[in-house]
Amino acid sequence: MIRIHAIGEDEIAYMKIVKNNEDLIIRPCSRDEEYFEYVDTTPARDGDWYYVRVVQDDEETGWSSPVWVNV
Repeated sequence: MIRIHAIGEDEIAYMKIVKNNEDLIIRPCSRDEEYFEYVDTTPARDGDWYYVRVVQDDEETGWSSPVWVNV
């Protein structure tokens, strides 16, 4: 399970989970603080990696450090 909690300085336009350099899910948002959980149902492979990108309405962007999967 992936849990995301983001607090922006402006309203958050969307949050995106990226897996292995491909968009996994894009979640539209409308507040300056957002929280959600996501379960990736695709089979995990050794070396898979994820990161989260957060984009505000003013187009400022933040992202997490990548997280690698070991199976």
